[in-house]
Amino acid sequence: MRACGIVCLVVGAAVSVAGCSQHAEPLSNGADPLEFAASFQKDGVTWTKVPEMTEADVRQLSEYFRRNPSVAENSLVAGDPVVYAAEPKGRRFYWSAATIEGVEWLCIEIGRGPVRMIDGRGDPFGDAAGHAEGS
Repeated sequence: MRACGIVCLVVGAAVSVAGCSQHAEPLSNGADPLEFAASFQKDGVTWTKVPEMTEADVRQLSEYFRRNPSVAENSLVAGDPVVYAAEPKGRRFYWSAATIEGVEWLCIEIGRGPVRMIDGRGDPFGDAAGHAEGS
């Protein structure tokens, strides 16, 4: 639980240093919030939801935001992410928000090759979901 609070501080600090240039659209009057499954498969890999972030997760995200301050500016990156793990050391961090145009989400994947940021609208767990950027 302590690690989750730390991420809020790290993200908050990154946003305040970088400034908020992106603002979320107002909440939708009909979009359902994103349902995060207990597990899902993507590209032959099984991802399992974990109950909370670890200190290692906080360090990895802090380093990612330090190197990519524009991601920390994204209005979706607010609060604690939903975390998924895959063997041997893959981690996915998801944030989402219901907007006028539907559910928007952002994911940062760490530990399975180059760090990737994936974002999109709708179901992030579908086969054609999201737009990925490596770093």
